[in-house]
Amino acid sequence: MPTLKVLDLTGNNMSRLVTSDFTSAVSLKELILRNNKIELIETDTTDPLQQLETLDLSGNLLSEVRLEAQQNFRHLFSLNLSSNSLHVIRQGFLQLPDLQVLQLDNCEMSVVEAGAFVSLPRLHSMDIKNNPNLAYFSPNAFGNSTAFYRLNIQKTGFKRIPLTILEKVSQLYIKDTALDCSCTSRDMKDFGAVTIIDWNDATCRTKMGAVQKLSHLEKSEEPCRDNLLTPFGVKQTAIVGQAYRIYCANDGTNSKLFWVSPNKTTTEAKQPDLRKSAVKKTDYFTTTLLDPSYSKNHEERVHISTEYYGFDVVLESDAGYYECVSKSDMKTLTRKIELTVLRPEIYLNASHVATTSVHLSWNKNLKIEAVDRVALRITASSEKMFKRQVQLSLYNMFRSYNLVNLSADKEYEICLEWYLTDSETMIYKSCITQKTRPFKTVMQSLNAKLAIGLLVIMIIVVVFCCDTCIHQKYAYFSRMKKQAKMQQSISGQSMLTQSSSADATTYENFQLSVTSASERPLI
Repeated sequence: MPTLKVLDLTGNNMSRLVTSDFTSAVSLKELILRNNKIELIETDTTDPLQQLETLDLSGNLLSEVRLEAQQNFRHLFSLNLSSNSLHVIRQGFLQLPDLQVLQLDNCEMSVVEAGAFVSLPRLHSMDIKNNPNLAYFSPNAFGNSTAFYRLNIQKTGFKRIPLTILEKVSQLYIKDTALDCSCTSRDMKDFGAVTIIDWNDATCRTKMGAVQKLSHLEKSEEPCRDNLLTPFGVKQTAIVGQAYRIYCANDGTNSKLFWVSPNKTTTEAKQPDLRKSAVKKTDYFTTTLLDPSYSKNHEERVHISTEYYGFDVVLESDAGYYECVSKSDMKTLTRKIELTVLRPEIYLNASHVATTSVHLSWNKNLKIEAVDRVALRITASSEKMFKRQVQLSLYNMFRSYNLVNLSADKEYEICLEWYLTDSETMIYKSCITQKTRPFKTVMQSLNAKLAIGLLVIMIIVVVFCCDTCIHQKYAYFSRMKKQAKMQQSISGQSMLTQSSSADATTYENFQLSVTSASERPLI
């Protein structure tokens, strides 16, 4: 396919996108994969799709798009991710230097973080319409980007559009967005006719629930009432090992935000650091990961900002109540959020046990995103203070390992452990007790099938020997009987000869004499 320019694979029930499948499509410009079942993008080569300009992944099952998935799309101009379950757009979730058009319609989106689009320096136009749950769009989502031109937020859950976005965007579409009139009148009146293309059709809701057109609102000097936004509610659930963020943000501008942890520690929140790389790569060989000098340079596991209380790695001890507090000169607002931490069920199993080895397998791995600070190992210990550690890669896709060089007939406690490399803090541990097999004699080592086979062979040999013996005995007795008869016959002839020699008449002469007598005439 070296000359292929456009490829449409719509509706083919594809479950993943593998870049090596397009190795021969060196001239491919447009790839359409809409309405499939793609959950994963795998970049197993670096050469294919270098010339790709348009990629349509709408209508698939993507829940996240990682940095590693874009290594082959450096010249991508247009990307359509509509109708995927992208609940949160994380900081730096795409790093495509040439991308200009991005579609995120109908993605069940709730949060757009600060720095979400900072790695898209040429982004020109973006659609995020039909996301009614989109409650928080960070004012710093675009960073210092100046090339942005068009933004469509129609039918979203915006209560207030940040002033920084109004100042940055040249064309804004907001029809059927649930805006709050008390904030809209202050921030948007000056931008209406110039920036908002559908200004005459745009509406907002008053405190009483009435719908009004923005074009009919009068500019008000009344301060916009502050409100704490909790896009995922006040009862949230995380899983041990995953990266998780409790989102709570103030949509006002004159308030300070504080977080109170379950141990009652109060911390003033700071603006998110846009210089951090949000995506980490897996160290498959664990050499850098376990370097002592490297592990000392880790950032804190917990990150607190004006948008979230975040964990690089969730521990069971992180469960509890977190308070998000907004303080201004006028009032204080508080949201108490309960975080429940679930422990996944990972079962370690000894699938094969030998005298000096145990083959281990487990049903699943932890979902680790902080691959730069988490390691996986297997430990084996016995009663005599013996302990062995074997480091494994987090990318153990086969979920198995053969533990060797053990002692025979000895009981071991074998554990599968995920832990933080900088502090040795245990994240998750699954253990079994297993005894190795004793050394066996030759007879003990024979299994049932081999024993039965040997028994059959022995029976055949015995039968053969018995048959041969019986046959030989029968032949011997037959020969002896025949010899006896021959000897008896010879002995009888010898006795007859001796008794007849007295009258010198042999058997033949006797016959002749009898015959002669019978032929004489009667007188």
